[in-house]
Amino acid sequence: MPSSDPSRPFSIASLVLLLLVASAAQAERALLDAAALTTVDRNADEILIRGLRLSDERHVDLLLLQVDPIARDASLRRPGAELLPLRSERRFYSGAIVGEGHRSQASLSVGADGLIRGVLSERSGHWVLQSDASQLQARSVSDQAAARSAEHDHFQCGVDSAIQQQSIQARLADELARPELTQPRQDSGERYRVRLAYDTTARFVNQFDDPQDVIDFLGDLTNFISTLYVNDLNTEIVISSITLRDDDEPWDLSGDLLAQFRSYWNNAANSVDQTRTIAHLVDAGPQSGVAYVGALCVNNFDYGLSQGLGTEFNPDANPQNWAFFVVAHEIGHNFGSQHTHCYQPVVDECFGEEANCFSGTPSLPGPTGQGSGTIMSYCHLRPGGLSNLAISLGRNHPFGNNPDRVPNTMRAHVLQRAAVNNPRCPQPVVTDIFVDRFELH
Repeated sequence: MPSSDPSRPFSIASLVLLLLVASAAQAERALLDAAALTTVDRNADEILIRGLRLSDERHVDLLLLQVDPIARDASLRRPGAELLPLRSERRFYSGAIVGEGHRSQASLSVGADGLIRGVLSERSGHWVLQSDASQLQARSVSDQAAARSAEHDHFQCGVDSAIQQQSIQARLADELARPELTQPRQDSGERYRVRLAYDTTARFVNQFDDPQDVIDFLGDLTNFISTLYVNDLNTEIVISSITLRDDDEPWDLSGDLLAQFRSYWNNAANSVDQTRTIAHLVDAGPQSGVAYVGALCVNNFDYGLSQGLGTEFNPDANPQNWAFFVVAHEIGHNFGSQHTHCYQPVVDECFGEEANCFSGTPSLPGPTGQGSGTIMSYCHLRPGGLSNLAISLGRNHPFGNNPDRVPNTMRAHVLQRAAVNNPRCPQPVVTDIFVDRFELH
């Protein structure tokens, strides 16, 4: 089913990772040859990577802009210790394939050793980017073996009608408690910023060799998600805090983690991050996720949970539960979206077992393995697995029934919550005139 919605609140082509005109002329650009890397200038405003090999027949150029997924006032929190500034030595970049704009997304970071790691998603698939001292390589994310395995545990989200009803009641209570709530803002194309607080389980933290590795991983993860949300919603996401847990954690891992997380963070005695827009608990553990729907800065319900996360950019360990997709999906619920098979009418028919949603025989909205599904879908459960998902929330997506409804719904929630007189809610980002640099060669 091709997309048929010609109306959009803003043009995504003009929003895909745009650079400021005012700084463009002065921007310091590092030019890199993917096949013959030299020292990477980590202070460069831009990185242009030439000749990245995706196949024998295809080489691409990447243009990336330096970004910071960590808020300037972000804090590192550890039980029993004083708050510390949250810092990462890595430099983060966000961009796209030159000439492909919104049809691709790249996010990467550069360590103090000059080594690059990151993720590229484009029309032919998803790629893990990793460098050594001499070259940058793109490794295809392939889950065909996993897709063929009948015993493979697919990631599924725990959002159901009960969670949605709780979310609705929480939003209504929040609106009644805040009489200063105004009418939703008109969409004038402003960019907004959402502050994300991470909490952790000990078994997630213990996967890493060093606490700084946890911070760097979550920085990479947030850079990826923020790039997606800027592209489709013109809303950036920055980390406001990270809480690192040890074995004396407040969680019973055999119980309802989202309920425990909510209860702990709603207790003022626990001194949690009160500058957040949303908070997210990340865990290793079983493969699952759940989040409250439409929960941006909603008092006592601005929470989500993602489980089954690993330690590095390695989807091969369990590609159906790649951390980037799982967390982006759960945060999508906080932004107000339900699953795509639950819209009326449905965006796609990839899943048929959720109450009050599509209930027929599941099928993809497009060819197998061609990215016809989107982040808020269950299309990864169909044959083809992860390759059925595009890095998209639905903006200008060529498959499905009016998929722009998904990012439109999420953008509307951003605007509605931005109208609340609460500094925790989405705030406009002051920018200058933009120009799209990703169509230049």
